[in-house]
Amino acid sequence: MEVSKENFDEFTEWLKKDGLVPRKSERLWRKTILTRLLVNDSMTISNFSDFQVDKYKAIAKKMIGVQFNELLIHEVILDETLSSVIFVGKNGEKQEYQGMDSLDYFASFLKQKGV
Repeated sequence: MEVSKENFDEFTEWLKKDGLVPRKSERLWRKTILTRLLVNDSMTISNFSDFQVDKYKAIAKKMIGVQFNELLIHEVILDETLSSVIFVGKNGEKQEYQGMDSLDYFASFLKQKGV
């Protein structure tokens, strides 16, 4: 599995908040987690998937109240597999975007807006 450094850093912080903390050396702990991700360890991949779901739900929540492509977002609908996101305006108008790449795009959009 390919993971960016920024995403990996966020993942390890998420693990700490979830109660998994290094016992002796944080450097060794991070190296172990990265190795397990690279060899597709099922438990680590499951944790990483949960992390991604939480991350994208947080991004979606931040999009509420933001003006995007001439739509003031009133509600955000994520499907269970995170394969699409639908923005709903106050009058029920909808814009649908496909793929997790779109969620990464929205995260960078929010960073630019300072949200």
